[in-house]
Amino acid sequence: MDERPALTVASLNLHGMKAGWRERAPLVLAALAAEAPDVVLLQEAARWLPQPRWLAWRLTRATGHRYRALTVPKTGWWWFVEGLALLTRLPVLSHARLDLRGNERVAQRVTLAAPGGRVFDAYNVHLAHRGDDEALRTAQARRLVGWIANRGPVPAVVAGDFNADPWSETVGVMQERLRSAHVAANGGEPAFTAPSHAAPGEGRTIDYLFVNGGFAVERCSVAFTGVERDGRRLYPSDHLGLVARLTFAAGE
Repeated sequence: MDERPALTVASLNLHGMKAGWRERAPLVLAALAAEAPDVVLLQEAARWLPQPRWLAWRLTRATGHRYRALTVPKTGWWWFVEGLALLTRLPVLSHARLDLRGNERVAQRVTLAAPGGRVFDAYNVHLAHRGDDEALRTAQARRLVGWIANRGPVPAVVAGDFNADPWSETVGVMQERLRSAHVAANGGEPAFTAPSHAAPGEGRTIDYLFVNGGFAVERCSVAFTGVERDGRRLYPSDHLGLVARLTFAAGE
């Protein structure tokens, strides 16, 4: 009998408190409550209000599972504005932050205990955003991959807004040691992840969820896709997100 625990991991660029957060907040919560994920990785989480803690509290009420929020700020003056946040209902063993050296960007690592006591790392990242920053994004990806490699064979999931196309050098660096969960489950990346309201044939795929050899992918799909309300299409964010169901690989 296979007793490897399954984990549900979600990732979303939250777009902070911008663009009608009061309308967007119930959509974010509804999408998260429907999955009741073990781990939620959020980019552009507002710091000037306790947005991640509020989401953790509301998600706890909606699901009956106790969530906590762990946050890290960006560098420079962005420290006051936004950062990365991880919500989880799993025991937290450690929490670390890596300066990605450019465009005020950082990466977040949280080491967690899965059911049955298995340990894994969850990495949250938001790379440089300007279109001409591919060299910087590639350097940031290499720094991130090196940080992951230093942990040895610990099972890892890495997700976030990479601001890079599937064929870019940045994504190629990630694929040197990791594989895309969406590709593993579906044979390719989504048609697009940003902007969330893109028309067919438009938009870009810039949000990813990667795993190392410590995980097998049961499923991975686009999430936070929006709803019709009062004749309008409303979206939880200006990005679509991803949700994956993972199991520990045999032997882990």
